[in-house]
Amino acid sequence: MARTKAQKEADAKYEAKRAGTRARYWTFIAYPDSAPTNWLQVLKDEQISFVASPIHDRDINEDGSPKKPHYHVLLLFDNNKTAKQAEEIAKMIGGTIPISVKDKNNLVRYFSHVDRPEKAQYSSTDIVSYGKVATDLVDEAYALSATERAEIMVELYQWIE
Repeated sequence: MARTKAQKEADAKYEAKRAGTRARYWTFIAYPDSAPTNWLQVLKDEQISFVASPIHDRDINEDGSPKKPHYHVLLLFDNNKTAKQAEEIAKMIGGTIPISVKDKNNLVRYFSHVDRPEKAQYSSTDIVSYGKVATDLVDEAYALSATERAEIMVELYQWIE
């Protein structure tokens, strides 16, 4: 059955209203002084897949002053969740207002600043993940690309020769 012009316009308004308010991946910041000491366990108890950065305690503001120590947290859902649903989880551990994530791999790499040599470097082995999807994501984010593997092979062959 064909939809009327009014129905199509209503659908378009509804989609425009929802645009950007639902996502499968959300990130926020948690500060040690406002999060419960067992904040990782709180997320685990909720059975939420997540990835958490090492504590960022050596970051510097643009003016040279030290940033407040913090953790970056990535929530991973099987289905789209609203900003309000993500915020309810962040509030459980005193986190900031979540924002949706477009590229989860780049965000996980940002957790250690591996692609940002001008920033304080953190160990990727200190990243905490919970849930198979989260653990696989961390492995995937730090896996060598085909180009990187080829470059290593060329260097290896040159060294052998």
